[in-house]
Amino acid sequence: MKKLLYLLLISAGLYAVLFTFHILPLRLNLADKPVFDESKFPEDTVRFANVLDTAKGNWEIYIDYSWDDCYSGTALLPGKVWKCSDPGIVSAVLREARFINSGADMATVGSDFFLLRDGRLVFQSQIVLDSNAVGFQSDIFGWTSNEQLKPYFRKFRRVWSPLLVIY
Repeated sequence: MKKLLYLLLISAGLYAVLFTFHILPLRLNLADKPVFDESKFPEDTVRFANVLDTAKGNWEIYIDYSWDDCYSGTALLPGKVWKCSDPGIVSAVLREARFINSGADMATVGSDFFLLRDGRLVFQSQIVLDSNAVGFQSDIFGWTSNEQLKPYFRKFRRVWSPLLVIY
C-alpha cells in the first residue's frame, strides 16, 4: 500500500512539474539590477542598437507570459515562456524595437521581456504580446507600441524547462 501511495505521489508531482507549474524566472543578482540612465537618451525614440553594443556577445531574449496573458485566448504565442537565441532574429528585434520616451502607461501589463547578453540580464521590461497589440511598458520609457515585431516573436521557441534562472 505504501509503495502505491509513493508511486501516486511521485506521478502527481511529475505531472504538476511538467504540465501545470509555470516557469519561474529566478533573479539571482537582485542587487545588480540593470538600469538605463535616462540622461543617456536625448532623443525621443531610442533603439537597443543605439545604446547597446549588439555586435559583441551572445544575446538571448526571453518572454514570460503572465498566467492571465497566457490563457487569455489572444496570446500571440501559445505557451508560458518563449526564448530566442538565433543571432539573426535577436539582432532584428534589437534593431527594430523602439522605445519612445512618452511617459504613457498601460496599466494591465503583466508579462515580462528579458534581454540577456552572455547569460547576464541587460534589460527587463513588461510586454504586451497578443494578436491585438505588441508593446513594451517600462519605468524609464513608459508605454510604446511595437507592432512591427510580431513576425520576429513568432519565430521564438517555447521553453519547456520547469525553471528559468536569470542572473
